[in-house]
Amino acid sequence: PADRTRLIELLTSQESVNGYEFEIKRHDGTKSWVSINVRGVKDTNGKINYLEGTLVDITDRKKAAAALQESESRLHQFYESSLIGVIYWNMDGQIIDANDKFLEMLGYTRDELAEGKVDWVRMTPPEYSEIDERSVAELKATGFNKYPLEKEYFRKDGTRMPVILRGAMIDEERYTGVAFVLDNTERKKAEQKLRESEESYRLLADNMVDTVWLMDMDLNMTYTSPSVEKLRGYTLSELQTIPLEKQLTPASFQVATNAFLVEMAKLNADPAYEPVLNLELEFYRKDGTSFWSENTFSIVRDDHGKPVSILGEGRDITERKQAEQVLKESEEKYRLLADNINDAVWTAGIDFRFTYISPAVFKIRGFTVEEVLLQKLDQVITPESMQHLLKEYELKAKDIEKRLDINATIETEQYCKDGSTVWTESVIRPLYDNNRKHTGYIGVTRDINARKHAEQALRESEESYRLLAAYGSQLNDISISLTESRDIKDLFNRITEALRRLTGSIAATCSVYDPVARTLEVVSLSIDPVEREKVNAIFGPGLVGTLIPVSADDLAQMQDMPIRRPKDLCELSNGIVSPDISAAIMAALGCEQIVALAISDGTEVTGTCVAYLPENVPVVPDDALKTYLYMAGLAVKRLQMEEELKDSEEKFRNVFDHSAIGKSITTIDGRVNPNQALADMLGYSIDELSHVNWPEVSYPDDIEQTQKQLALLQTGEKASARFIKRYIKKDGSIIWADVDTVLQRDKDGKPLYYITGVIDISERKKAEQALRESEERYRELFDQMASSVAVYEAV
Repeated sequence: PADRTRLIELLTSQESVNGYEFEIKRHDGTKSWVSINVRGVKDTNGKINYLEGTLVDITDRKKAAAALQESESRLHQFYESSLIGVIYWNMDGQIIDANDKFLEMLGYTRDELAEGKVDWVRMTPPEYSEIDERSVAELKATGFNKYPLEKEYFRKDGTRMPVILRGAMIDEERYTGVAFVLDNTERKKAEQKLRESEESYRLLADNMVDTVWLMDMDLNMTYTSPSVEKLRGYTLSELQTIPLEKQLTPASFQVATNAFLVEMAKLNADPAYEPVLNLELEFYRKDGTSFWSENTFSIVRDDHGKPVSILGEGRDITERKQAEQVLKESEEKYRLLADNINDAVWTAGIDFRFTYISPAVFKIRGFTVEEVLLQKLDQVITPESMQHLLKEYELKAKDIEKRLDINATIETEQYCKDGSTVWTESVIRPLYDNNRKHTGYIGVTRDINARKHAEQALRESEESYRLLAAYGSQLNDISISLTESRDIKDLFNRITEALRRLTGSIAATCSVYDPVARTLEVVSLSIDPVEREKVNAIFGPGLVGTLIPVSADDLAQMQDMPIRRPKDLCELSNGIVSPDISAAIMAALGCEQIVALAISDGTEVTGTCVAYLPENVPVVPDDALKTYLYMAGLAVKRLQMEEELKDSEEKFRNVFDHSAIGKSITTIDGRVNPNQALADMLGYSIDELSHVNWPEVSYPDDIEQTQKQLALLQTGEKASARFIKRYIKKDGSIIWADVDTVLQRDKDGKPLYYITGVIDISERKKAEQALRESEERYRELFDQMASSVAVYEAV
């Protein structure tokens, strides 16, 4: 009525009305928007006789304008969000505008932004300039970044902040655009902490001269250090299938059996008894040869004091017992092959024709050893990689002419037997003969194809940002919820609940993938409270805990299609659920749509989520689901990394604390952090020994020798040091010790601390002294007899 009154007023006051917009009601009761152009036709007396004009339906334009206004409102809300940084920039490096979150992240004020002091080019460290150049080229070419970028910004105070960034052009003529910036600091810290912890444990395990293994109380192997495989040739799985009597020579097996029977009898009689057994035993290697080992056995107890494992620690004394020169000469090659069993180990002539290559090349390229030995270099690597290799050789040629021992790391693209190519990384060093003449190369090559593929983009077009704005509030809430979780079970419950709310589904489930059993286990169910009774009646209380087998084809499908929209349960289960049963369940649930998602940590599937949607629920776009999956995958990976970190640290601490061999972690300035065995050996408590420096408990004449050995470790001339020295016990007595030590460094090569093993060999020294004295007596007797014979012959 108001529009009708207004239109009449306009026609009364003027001859025509153009472009007046108002709403009309149709015959069927619906409403539409129209634009009218109309004029009044008057009679001879000047009175309007009738109207003539045009009426245009502008309903679609009105709806589009309303949608645009709503989208802009959502984008503004996202801009004002305090969770993700948003910037508007130009190609000159200026940041034209930014939300408070971005300014807070970098430490700038809005006044400094207005003054032009916030410049994305100056904030970028030089090493990321190439990434920025590629990003700018991509923006100019396509209008948006297909993949998120990982880089760093300088904060105002000069510190660095890791970020994940993705941009899009909004004005191609003026070269201006928008970008979303996520603070990546916590994730980078977690990754760095895990790498450092794993590196520490790996260096300890890989560089230990001693062998360490665990057996259950039935003498079955449960753990071996890498040094066991290096020394004996058997993997843990192989040793678990070989009975103890087959691992030892008959005589050593009898010695070990007798000793264990005696100690176990004492332990059974007195549960508090702490047996420590020192035995010299002869073990078999995988190749049939044998070696001697000096071993210490002790008991590991659980938190309740119950014996649960036997800890064995051994040191190869074959050199002392048998003096086998052949073993020393083959040690380096054996260790290299054992440590890199999954990589291809090879030697080649100066023309880079292979003279030896390990069978692992088949896993990498699909060729057999025999086939590879017949290939020339241009049949191995692509022309581009050939040029790269030759350029690297030119850089190293002078060092090789000087007969220097150098290493070169080079990435090459190699041909596979199926016609494809694979990216590899090779560590190469030159080989010299006894006269230091260059004879060829030795190298280790590994497959780095996965590292060469960039992380899948969260969103692949400019539309992704509009969708992110539309779903920004929910995705922000999801991000906060998943980040706050510190328990894997709680995390999967949050993941399930987040999917149900995001999709508006009746119910959602989450399952965890077990790659060993090849099954999915349902671990979480989230139900719309309104539909709870109906869903429980259909799914039943036993849904959580259900195991679903996963075939190789199923796994491949999840990896290739992380987002699926099957039409029904039959398609979702790949035919396991029949069409009739599927239709009945879908009808009972009131389900019209299904969304199936595969959660990934970036390389492997870790689980799945399924949402059951009712009729007339808006379809959540794939880009929003990709963002959800990205956040879920990051959250799962974060908790897994935290669990691995705890496990790694616990393994190291368990071996260190329960070792029956004296061990210490010694600071560079000499402060000793001992285990119980070392403290007992020297007659101190752990606390007492922790407050002294190693020279204070060393025999004075041996301090200089020890310092020289440590200096060789610090300069890098030796990777480990083993020597004999004397210690002064708390009571003033002297003990002899066999000492081995390695130097732990940080990621930049800076020395951190020494890891040292100490074995008391005082009894062995006494026995050697007695043997020398006996030998001297027999030698003197022999000399006297020889003199007597000479006199007799002379007479």
